[in-house]
Amino acid sequence: TSDLDEVVVIGYGQTLRKGDLGAAISSVNAKQIGERQPINLFDALQGQAAGVLIMNDNGEPGAQGSIQIRGANTFAAEGNSPLYIIDGVISDNASAINPNDIERVEVLKDAASASIYGARSAAGVILITTKKGKEGKPRIDVQYSKIYGWLAHKIQAANSAELRYYRKIQNGNLNGGSGNLTDSLNPAFNTDNDLQELLLGNRGDRDDLKLSVSGGQKNLLYYASLNYINDKGIALNTWYKSLQSRINTEFRFSPRVKYTNNLSFFWSFGNFTSINNSLRPVFDRPSYLRIYNPDGSLTSYLSSKRN
Repeated sequence: TSDLDEVVVIGYGQTLRKGDLGAAISSVNAKQIGERQPINLFDALQGQAAGVLIMNDNGEPGAQGSIQIRGANTFAAEGNSPLYIIDGVISDNASAINPNDIERVEVLKDAASASIYGARSAAGVILITTKKGKEGKPRIDVQYSKIYGWLAHKIQAANSAELRYYRKIQNGNLNGGSGNLTDSLNPAFNTDNDLQELLLGNRGDRDDLKLSVSGGQKNLLYYASLNYINDKGIALNTWYKSLQSRINTEFRFSPRVKYTNNLSFFWSFGNFTSINNSLRPVFDRPSYLRIYNPDGSLTSYLSSKRN
């Protein structure tokens, strides 16, 4: 009975008693998010709200994800993404927000949300409220995590000797002939490469550093944060770096007048590759074809197989 008297904020400052609320809402608070130590918003919400499908798109450095509320509801891919409201400001996505800055998240899952936010809320609405400072001494929080990644297993593949033996059988010259595919004078045909190791043999390290400072006095509250991510992929020459910052301040002139300021900054850059297109030559190019020329330059197409 007492739970039905709780006040629920439903958007744009409107409030209702929970007993009068007809919309389907899921809530996730800062404590629940902090227990997961997420890298991004998608990690923070995954598995936390019923009826919300969250998928991490791939394992590339800096990869984001997708959120669907009540499943796909349009043929257009961009129409399946929910509407994000961050501290009252409408945003098309929330990939740039630091999950440690989130105080709470409300997910509006049914059509009742459309009456507040209009047609753009057809795929649902995610309300994000960021942290504010609290009265008291300055509080400094530092969090650092180091993640190591590597290829779990490789697919078994023939080495150069096994492949040459197969070619001799295939060409019908097992007991002799010229089909040994070796040439001591041609450096392109006398190697034995583990192409999976060359492409995916790197150790993927991820450094995640989070720093926040908060506090305040009677009429002034402040919260500032910084998040640095350095993500190196296991695929050759793939990496991602990002820097996120936020400053939230609140100054109260009188009991009736206050001024708030929410400022955020996001910067990122990286080097990516199409893993699907890069993996195809790994299993298509014979292992006896050289990757590098004697002078150190990369070979190109050999026997019509891409390097």
